[in-house]
Amino acid sequence: MYLAQVHGSPFFKSNEKFITITTPIMHHRFDDQKMIVISDEKDKNQWRWELHQLSTTIELISYDRKKNRSLLRVMIYKGIRHQIRIHLKSIGAPIVGDKLYGPKPPISDILHLRSIGMK
Repeated sequence: MYLAQVHGSPFFKSNEKFITITTPIMHHRFDDQKMIVISDEKDKNQWRWELHQLSTTIELISYDRKKNRSLLRVMIYKGIRHQIRIHLKSIGAPIVGDKLYGPKPPISDILHLRSIGMK
């Protein structure tokens, strides 16, 4: 069992307490660091190696409307690299702070050097 803080809430369209994600995942064809979800035939052009049939079950623990973030209890079956991260992203709830699968920060959130000097 894992706990994950995610952007948004995967439960807005449903009153269910649990959601099970069974979408297969696979290594990305061009990026060894990423996995992809295989949701239809066109996705098969981007993958390589073995197709992983697995499941991720999530339960909503809490939702912070002000921050638009949810805390989820996550249970996995099989356990493949990046399984939780890619499954949560695939339902529109990427993990907060995930630099590989999460949303890109707005330009205003990026640190910029304005000036430099020596004393």
